Amino acid sequence: MKKVAISILFIVWLLVIFLFSNQNGVSSKQLSRQVLDKIISISSYVTNQSISPEKKEQIIKKYHPIIRKIAHFTIYFILGILVYLAVYLYKKNKKWTIWISVVFCIIYACSDEFHQILSVGRTFKVKDILIDTLGSLFGILLIKK
Repeated sequence: MKKVAISILFIVWLLVIFLFSNQNGVSSKQLSRQVLDKIISISSYVTNQSISPEKKEQIIKKYHPIIRKIAHFTIYFILGILVYLAVYLYKKNKKWTIWISVVFCIIYACSDEFHQILSVGRTFKVKDILIDTLGSLFGILLIKK
């Protein structure tokens, strides 16, 4: 049952990454702006400080690129965990599980960036592959048994 559940989660997560990459540039930027807008709203509420629309826009412009990179890292952090668990459940060899997981995540990050070229307004960035790889490595190292 574990194998099936982890395998399904793994496949669903690959699909989630694919769908994010399939968004056009405008939709992708809009989504990350919405996330940042929510973070600012929650911060404003928690600190009981109102933020003017102009100030909010300044904050969004300043931190938007950072939020996008954090999203890359986080999405691949989760992928690293899921791919490690999926491979470990079938392989049961720690050394090979780590290597297979790392190589898979790097290949998927590369293919993900190539996929983005096919989406209007999206580009291929080596920096994103590096961030994705770091995220997956952190996930793999966190979960390794």
